[in-house]
This record gives sequence, structure tokens and C-alpha cells, in this order.
Amino acid sequence: MSSHPLPFAKNWSRRAVGAAAVLLTAVTSAATVIPPQAAHGAGPGLTLFGEQSLNFHLQSGSSDSFDRYKLRIPVQETAISHVVVDYNPDRWDGQLDPENIELRYRKKRRGRDRRFKLKELNLDPTIGIVSLIPEEPIPAGERVEVVFHNVINPRDGGFFKFACKIAIPGDRAERFRNLGNWVIDID
Repeated sequence: MSSHPLPFAKNWSRRAVGAAAVLLTAVTSAATVIPPQAAHGAGPGLTLFGEQSLNFHLQSGSSDSFDRYKLRIPVQETAISHVVVDYNPDRWDGQLDPENIELRYRKKRRGRDRRFKLKELNLDPTIGIVSLIPEEPIPAGERVEVVFHNVINPRDGGFFKFACKIAIPGDRAERFRNLGNWVIDID
């Protein structure tokens, strides 16, 4: 029999100290070791000046190399008739391949990605605009992403802001709504 008046309290305090030590080790380890996926856009990026930060994924994320950008558009409560991605061409000196730009959606949570057929796709690298108009409006509630294949990343790394704007069907003077930004980090 233990001489301590509350034997469970002694064990509980040892467990609490042990758990705190494990937690402290995990936190300090996570701060010093960042997996490559996290460093290359596996998450939403940064929030600047209160603007909505959008999720994205880069296949490489390395400067002066080929890459694939998956720029995710948040699920909308209304249909989407037009998607515009714009960027600053004076700052982002990479190259987009106009033949390899897609507008995708995923029907089910684990279903395969499918492409929307595009009525019109315009890329103007001099002003930094990519305009995508699907043949049919994108229904409300779809998980949508703009995919740029065969991207040549900028020569110099840094943070680059791509903005997302959408229009909804029925707007007379196609007014665009700003959804937020993808703040992309290139090494």
C-alpha cells in the first residue's frame, strides 16, 4: 500500500508533466522543420490587410522551373458565369501556357476531377489577366479550381499575389466580385 494520501494524484501529476514535455517537443520541432508540401502552397498562404486568403497547391514551388498551380475557388452559394484571375506582370515574370489552362470541379468528395468545357479562354500576359468563361454556368455548391499546367516560375523567388474575381449569371453589366487572393510563395 502506498504511503501517499492520494496515490492517483501522484500519477496524475507525472502524466501531466510528461504530456507537457511531449507537447513542448512537438511544438519546437514543428517550428524548425517545415515539410516541403507546406512550404509550397499546401495551405491558404498568408492573409494580407484583411483580404480573404484562398487555398492553392503548387507542384514544385521552385524558381525558374516548370510547375503546376491549382488555385482553389471557395464554394459559392450562387452559380458562376465567369472567372478572372489577375496578377501583376511587372512583379510575376513567369509564363503561363494558354493551351494548358483548365477549370475543374469535383463532383463528390473523393470523386475524380472533371473539366468544365470553356466557351472562351483569354490570357493577356501584358496586363496579367486570365479570363475563363464556361459553356454553362458553374452550379452553386461546386468545388472549383483553376489549374495552370506547364507554368514556368519566375526567375527570382518571392511572394506573388493572384486575385480571383467571379461574375454571376444574370448580371447585366458583368460586375465582378472579388473573392480573395492566392498569395503564392516561390523559393
